Amino acid sequence: MKSKEIIKRVLEFDSPPRMGYNFNYPNPSDMAFGGLTNTNIPDKEYQAWGHYPKLLEKVPGFKGEVCLRDGNIFGRLGGVTNGECIRGALEDGWEYLDNYVDAYLAPYRLPENYELGKLQKWAETNCDMFTVSGIMSLQAIARDARTIGNMLADTVLESQNLKRLVNECAKTAVAQADMLSSCKIDSVVIYDDWGLQNSLYISPKSWREIWREPYARVIERLHSHKIKFLLHSCGLVRDIIDDFVEIGVDAFQFDQPALYDFDDLSKKIGGKATLWAPVDIQKVLPTGDKNKIQSEAARMIQKFYKGGGLIAKDYPSLGDIDIKDEWAGYARDIFMKGF
Repeated sequence: MKSKEIIKRVLEFDSPPRMGYNFNYPNPSDMAFGGLTNTNIPDKEYQAWGHYPKLLEKVPGFKGEVCLRDGNIFGRLGGVTNGECIRGALEDGWEYLDNYVDAYLAPYRLPENYELGKLQKWAETNCDMFTVSGIMSLQAIARDARTIGNMLADTVLESQNLKRLVNECAKTAVAQADMLSSCKIDSVVIYDDWGLQNSLYISPKSWREIWREPYARVIERLHSHKIKFLLHSCGLVRDIIDDFVEIGVDAFQFDQPALYDFDDLSKKIGGKATLWAPVDIQKVLPTGDKNKIQSEAARMIQKFYKGGGLIAKDYPSLGDIDIKDEWAGYARDIFMKGF
């Protein structure tokens, strides 16, 4: 059976011959990752990391490299990592929202700003694999444009403006869903971190008031094109898992599954959504303890693989979190042994 069919059957709990694999090269993977590339990005001269005087003067005291992403200044130190937003495009006030949408969100809705033929050719080349593309985030845009502290306050003090921004992001994601359908992409993933170590970082009530409906709208459009929706989130998001399941999330990509009580999580998503995860990258893999890592992998299979429901993965950049590939291999051995 081809990888594409295996992952589809895993996601649909349709008795695949095994769980899904998403391991780092040269280990097996059923999934291929590509995506839309906007060829008309504003501020192209600031896309690469550098020491740009024009940007650095807006972040006094910062001595590292900077770049511009969607109007936001990102910074990093020591030439490593993907950086963090250090000054948001809307940080100074909501009065700039209309201009921000016109300059940085609306262009992502126009098919003529993409080389869709290249993406379609990529999908055809990987026709045996389960293809995954990114799509516009519904949270990261607000988090960066307003910066995280302002966004959290906005959930209470500026909820209407925050809703406007999130809805504009959803409009863009819906337009991108239509483009991806024309390219025959199997799924999309959104990388929206919602959790701390022991809870959401906003109230579930605020999340439901501001984000639930836009997510539902995007997922509905994707599903109308028979495209699966995968959600990455760091931290513990237990309080809104039922919401995500109800609006149609097909898989949860959790890198810290040990934050959850497995029985509870299995009850919430079992038969309805898939867990796409490595052995926990905080509590388990860093120990390097072969027995502990392999026991955890076996426990994941026992709790989540129910005629589907589990895609085992590697963390994509193990070196960044000081985990040896050998340790990840302990888990892979169990996931690939069979059951």
